[in-house]
Amino acid sequence: MMSLRRLLDLLTPARVAITIAVGFFVWFFLLGDQGVVNLRKLLAMKERLLNEQHTLERDIKDMTHQKELMSDPANLEMVIRKELGAIKPGEVIFELTPEKPAQNP
Repeated sequence: MMSLRRLLDLLTPARVAITIAVGFFVWFFLLGDQGVVNLRKLLAMKERLLNEQHTLERDIKDMTHQKELMSDPANLEMVIRKELGAIKPGEVIFELTPEKPAQNP
């Protein structure tokens, strides 16, 4: 066991100051605002935001394409007829329904 005198010899003010400085540096490096823990959170947030950005860019591209299609009168008419069931004056719609197979008794 180490004697008290030997322990006091090891605890010089310079060693205590260096130990405190190293402890503070390690704490700041790991847990501070610029620390490793915060860095991991920021990297995860960056990844999530990049994925969201790619999704939004794809949505914008799709909507731009749809807008271009809707600016063409022929395509617009086709969508109105299909989605809303609109017809021109004088047109008649014939709906064909599939026949049910006859059941054998």
